[in-house]
Amino acid sequence: MAAPTKRFASGCTTILQEVRGGPRRVAQHALAACKTELDIRNSERTATALTDTARVSDKMRLSVDHLERLTETLLEITNDMVDVVRGVRESGRRMELATYVMVGTTIAQLFYIAFQVLGKR
Repeated sequence: MAAPTKRFASGCTTILQEVRGGPRRVAQHALAACKTELDIRNSERTATALTDTARVSDKMRLSVDHLERLTETLLEITNDMVDVVRGVRESGRRMELATYVMVGTTIAQLFYIAFQVLGKR
């Protein structure tokens, strides 16, 4: 980009010299050349910006795809964890019932032993 800028600067300097000392037609021609040079530079910058935008857009698309895959994986793992927690909750209920049954059986056996011991007296 340095070469077009130098060329543009020297071209504009030449144009200014021609405008100051030359006929109107030469000045108009020089201004048209300057405008053409500006249009070329702007077109080059626009093309570069479009290329950069396309690259960024592709990177963003890849990032979004990657995030979608990560989100799907996280959702699957979360659903698996929910299933595990439900299983633990159901197991806890069964353990609670089993504990009540064991306590009830122990109390019944204690009463049975107490009646056996007191019944023999």
